[in-house]
Amino acid sequence: MNIDEHIQQAQKQGAFDNLPGQGQPIKLATNAFAGDEALAFDILKQAGFTPSWVDERKEIEADIERTMKAVNRSWQLVEGNYRRDQRWLKAEKTFRESILRVNQNIRTYNLKTPPGIPHLVEINVERELVKMRRLSGI
Repeated sequence: MNIDEHIQQAQKQGAFDNLPGQGQPIKLATNAFAGDEALAFDILKQAGFTPSWVDERKEIEADIERTMKAVNRSWQLVEGNYRRDQRWLKAEKTFRESILRVNQNIRTYNLKTPPGIPHLVEINVERELVKMRRLSGI
């Protein structure tokens, strides 16, 4: 069964009945020369859909924020004694593992984004740890 047959079958079963905007003209992109992708994106946006990479970016950014907050909380607890404190050693290990996971998600995300969309930059663990120490004067 090809795609046209699937669509016709879905129409017969009423899958497209009572959709938001039914009977309304489609609001086309303001730029008539934007191309098929822009038109498709506009239609999806009006229907409340977003491309998966948009949602993935939001998830990655939220994950980065959670990870940074967690390591900063741990750092504040042990600030002056970080080299010997087991809590910090555990927190730093968790931070490194989390950033490895985040960076893998960033690489996957960057492969999925269409041309022209800025890529996310991977997080450098060492740079973040140095920055944290500098901010606290250590």
